[in-house]
Amino acid sequence: MANNQTPNLPDFDKEVRELYQERNTNSAKRIIKDFSWAKTWWVKLIAGLIGISVVSVISVVITLRWWQPQNATNPIERIVRTIGVSAEPGEDIIDRVNNATVTVYSAKPDNETSLLGQSYLAREGLGQGIILSSDGWLVTTQAVVQDPKRLLVVALAGGAIYPVENIIFDPVVPFAYLKINASNLTVLPFVDPNTINSGQGVMAMSASQSLSQSVYFRHLANINVPIFSNKSDLVVTTESLPDRHLLDIALSVKSLGAPVVSWKGEIIGLAVTYEGELKGVLPLDNVGSVMNSLFSEQRIRRPSLGLTYLQTNWLQLPATAVAKLDKGARVASANKRPVVLPKSPAALAGIVDGDVITSFGGEKVGDRSLSSIMQQYKPGAKVEIALKRQGKDIKLSLTLGEVASPVVVQPVSSGSVKK
Repeated sequence: MANNQTPNLPDFDKEVRELYQERNTNSAKRIIKDFSWAKTWWVKLIAGLIGISVVSVISVVITLRWWQPQNATNPIERIVRTIGVSAEPGEDIIDRVNNATVTVYSAKPDNETSLLGQSYLAREGLGQGIILSSDGWLVTTQAVVQDPKRLLVVALAGGAIYPVENIIFDPVVPFAYLKINASNLTVLPFVDPNTINSGQGVMAMSASQSLSQSVYFRHLANINVPIFSNKSDLVVTTESLPDRHLLDIALSVKSLGAPVVSWKGEIIGLAVTYEGELKGVLPLDNVGSVMNSLFSEQRIRRPSLGLTYLQTNWLQLPATAVAKLDKGARVASANKRPVVLPKSPAALAGIVDGDVITSFGGEKVGDRSLSSIMQQYKPGAKVEIALKRQGKDIKLSLTLGEVASPVVVQPVSSGSVKK
């Protein structure tokens, strides 16, 4: 019994409690220790991230403060130059352009007597045009008229139909001038070619099914762009006009010959086909110099120089070639035509093959073609030109010749007016 004696229960309980207490204390210490380590790691991580963020923000701020003053205005300037800030035209301008726009049709047969038979639909229109004089002179493109022997009529704003009495084809620029018997017509001013820019807003009028024209808002994508189908076309005569402006979006096919006008109501040109789309604009600023002969003599008189040339800014060449090239209109051969026509103003002035005309009448030959610059002058005008010949600067004086249209192409209609 002595060896199997049961221990005192209170002492045993006390020993067990102390044992559990010691184990729990050790476990708690380990947990606290582990938690303290984890807490320290997260604090270090968060503190590190905050430090990196602060340094990054300070670096960006310093970089922007150094960079912004040098470059902040450039994007704004580019946007202003490209898009412009002009407001769209008001209703009064649109009304004036509408009243100055005409639609050209083939005339109905004389034996047609019914109202429906005598009326015209917009889809029957050959194209558009613009009024040049209050007494009935109009201009459209030769592509609209095509055959001068065909009987034509013109519809004005409001629906009045007038027969075309005379048609005159321009001998240099593909314009056709029409005469109707009317008065007190609306006339628009021509734009100054030096005031138009790529990106500026323009509008065009085109026939619709209603009596009024439809108005289209566009922008000039480019100005003074020559039209060439192949390399041989790069050499042109001074008695032709290669310059065209380009629209950003093509017009409808029924808008051939439609007037393209600035938002101030100034005539820029007429819509023509460019690479299969109606997005070219044939400039009209050259018409002012021939209007006197048109109105008084019913003929067109254009200046003549009598040479063929290649404008150097039309070429894309290697940089080494460009550096050696004299800028301007280089006198060059085209097909079988002589470079300089015998007894022409160019020949009489002493211009020869290989000369580079750098200025004409004081205007530098560059953005606009030599032909376009020349059209500002009347036949018989005396002009000073500057050229380079084998690296030497030469100045010459010449008197422009004349290219004239026939007196009257044909009186095509004497029908009655339909109003």
